[in-house]
Amino acid sequence: MRCRRNLGVFCLAIFSVLLLVGCGAKKSDDTQSSAKTKTAEKTEATISDVEQRIADGEYAALIHVKINPELNVYLAEDGSVLAIECLNDDAKKAYGQLTFEGKTLDETMKTLVTVAADEGYLTEDKTVALNVVKCDAKLPVTDMTSQIQTSVQEAMTAKEITAEVSLEVAEEILEEQQVTLEPPKAVCTNCGGSGDCPDCDGGRMTCPACGGDGIEECGNCFGTGLDHGHTCTFCGGGRTHTCTHCGGAGTAKDCPVCGGSFKCVVCGGSGTL
Repeated sequence: MRCRRNLGVFCLAIFSVLLLVGCGAKKSDDTQSSAKTKTAEKTEATISDVEQRIADGEYAALIHVKINPELNVYLAEDGSVLAIECLNDDAKKAYGQLTFEGKTLDETMKTLVTVAADEGYLTEDKTVALNVVKCDAKLPVTDMTSQIQTSVQEAMTAKEITAEVSLEVAEEILEEQQVTLEPPKAVCTNCGGSGDCPDCDGGRMTCPACGGDGIEECGNCFGTGLDHGHTCTFCGGGRTHTCTHCGGAGTAKDCPVCGGSFKCVVCGGSGTL
């Protein structure tokens, strides 16, 4: 009788152990499955829609930019920027914390040049190398390259830099759109690309006669308000009058270099040669 009782206890113990092992295995499988699901969700979350579109080649244009920072600029069909891709450590340092998505090409190119100048990458002896690698027919490449040149030149002028600009377009783009690309024009060294006469700062130089306030002392009564004991007829006794040199504008109007046109006499106001 005692043997049967012991045998029953032994069988019950074995069953309990098997049950615990089975539950443990099921729990382990559930845990691994849950972990895999969370990992998959995390992987999907780290890939943005823009990154996926770029990975799939769903962009209208690609511009490769190399100053010292090297990067790719991706454009959407409407010409706005999808994203930039930093290709070296200098690019990551200069632009890694900036957001370009949705910005215009003009704003983006100016930012790239300005930051490169501020960070010391772009100096007089450097070259801004630009290469249009892809450009759909929906985006006329001539308009794009013209915008790029203008934006880069304006940004360099603002930073007072006259670095060289090199712009190339993939041959297949030119053939597809049946266009011929004109070489980038050199920045005028006389005006630094501004197109303004440097001798009068484009007509903004302070008037030498009135000091910029548009009013000068009456030359008839020498500021006394009287002319031979009578009220000065020229200033009406007010002692001052509107500056006859600048007409009250406060800026120089008769620059001897540009003859009052305020344009650079070398480039004719275009800013390029």
